[in-house]
Amino acid sequence: MRRRILAIGALVAAALATWLVLKPGGVLGPADRHGAHVSDFTIDSKAVGAELPVSVVVPAGSAGDGRPLLIFLHGRGADEHSEEVGPMFAALSRLGKQAPVVAFPYGGDHSYWHDRAGGDWADYVTDEVIPQVTRRFHTAPDRVAIGGISMGGFGAYDIAVHDPGSFCAVGGHSPAAIGRAICGSTRRRSRPATNDACGFPVTPFDTAVRCER
Repeated sequence: MRRRILAIGALVAAALATWLVLKPGGVLGPADRHGAHVSDFTIDSKAVGAELPVSVVVPAGSAGDGRPLLIFLHGRGADEHSEEVGPMFAALSRLGKQAPVVAFPYGGDHSYWHDRAGGDWADYVTDEVIPQVTRRFHTAPDRVAIGGISMGGFGAYDIAVHDPGSFCAVGGHSPAAIGRAICGSTRRRSRPATNDACGFPVTPFDTAVRCER
């Protein structure tokens, strides 16, 4: 009898542990979206020459209308869903009415989000992802921020350096970048006036608009 009780107890514990792991918000379960809506669509990219997926998170209680837009670039080996995790949805929920629409484009395994022989990945972001997300979700065209993690952090800084007036904010989490690497970007866009050795704008975001209103 005692062994049977212990066996039943072990089964119950195992079932409970499995539920805790697989439940929404658990280690392996789907993330608690806190009411946010996730939409996926595909861009037939001329810049890269491929069909590329984009995942867009719209905060709870919004269709996206008039919201700021955050473009978030994933790291090497990741994809458009890698950052759609519980803490991200929770942080978005805490922002309430100030929460932006967040777009996660797919950038390949190691594009580093800059124009290169394998495709014009920076142009893909600026000329295809941003316009299409803005049009589909009716976000504010003058309130676009860009950020990323690791490879994506490099891409965010590199894109923003070359188009400083296009973004109201830029950020990078553990960006895989050094000054020389950014200077070596192959982007063809005209740079604004510069006066440092690397060619960076002295105040790259002086003309940026505010994300908050």
